[in-house]
Amino acid sequence: MRFFENLFSFAAPEAAPQAVSSSMTDNHDFWVDLEEAAQKHTLVPCEVLWANQYGVLVTYHGIETYVGRRYLGLEPGQDHRDLVGKTLKFAVRTASRRGKLLLTRQPVTAAEKRVAIKRKLENITLGEEVGGQVIEVRQMKVIVRLDEYPDAKAVINRTSLRRRFIADMAEEFAVGDEVDAIVTGTQPGRGTIYICPMEHMLDPWESIGEHFQVGQIVDGTITTCTKYGVFVELLSGVTGLVRSHDLDWNRVDSATFGQKGDPIRVKVMSIDAQSRKISLSRKDTMHDPRKDFAANHKAGDQVEGTVANITDFGIFVEVGDGVQGLLHANELHLDPDSDHKAFMESNHPTGSKIRVRILSIENEGARIGLAPV
Repeated sequence: MRFFENLFSFAAPEAAPQAVSSSMTDNHDFWVDLEEAAQKHTLVPCEVLWANQYGVLVTYHGIETYVGRRYLGLEPGQDHRDLVGKTLKFAVRTASRRGKLLLTRQPVTAAEKRVAIKRKLENITLGEEVGGQVIEVRQMKVIVRLDEYPDAKAVINRTSLRRRFIADMAEEFAVGDEVDAIVTGTQPGRGTIYICPMEHMLDPWESIGEHFQVGQIVDGTITTCTKYGVFVELLSGVTGLVRSHDLDWNRVDSATFGQKGDPIRVKVMSIDAQSRKISLSRKDTMHDPRKDFAANHKAGDQVEGTVANITDFGIFVEVGDGVQGLLHANELHLDPDSDHKAFMESNHPTGSKIRVRILSIENEGARIGLAPV
């Protein structure tokens, strides 16, 4: 009791009421009401008598108690002094005839807010355009605070993203990102709005011809490097493949060619919108060294090369930087009954030097025939 007397003494009139005061005889039925309200979690109407900087004094049929500001369920920036003179509903935290009465407005204001949100969401239109800011990112979903419905919880589910599969939503979203979206569903009772970002509503493959044409040189970003090629993101939701032999005029290891996020310039070689496949080439954006070789060499010239690859039908020899010719097995005059590949591997292992004569140069160096010297 002395705590409440001290609390009120600085702001109340000289005859300030105590925190809890009543006549146990006259107000016995009202105490029963309060005790039942505490047990059954029902609400009671109380009049706000006056306020100080820490809270307000309220009365329920003459039974008075002090309610701290934190229990008033105020909106941000709301002044609790504006409640003086109003009759408001309170939930009873504790009620005892011995004089202990604790009230709160928090569950009341929360319920009122839920009802208000529910009514608002019942009138929302599917397909409505909304905007907001990402406030939470989880693996499977993103929470957004919408400008139009700030009290509702707006959710972007991973499964709603039609543009492409995303393993973790953190790959696509970050806290603070601005989002323009379309309302795809609601749960008014839960105060939830389901939305999908506008860019995910449209399938870029449906209009791929408006973005890319065969022969076009474009800039992209490496997403994955594999042993058979490099995947390149050309457009959000559109990825193409540069196969290993199309990465460079020289042989390169595509699995270690680059890192995720590295920029890369490529040429569009083919587009299959139905299969969602785009074939790309990096080497076709570079100068073709075979043309230089064709311009500076002719049939009959002898050159020294390096064995690059051995097949059943012959040896591929690198005769210049990024330039290969074929020394066909027929030119080696091998025994028809012998194992040709084993013979070539034994006598001309990969990486060894070999001197050859140019038999022919076709298609500006694209096809070069060789013979042993």
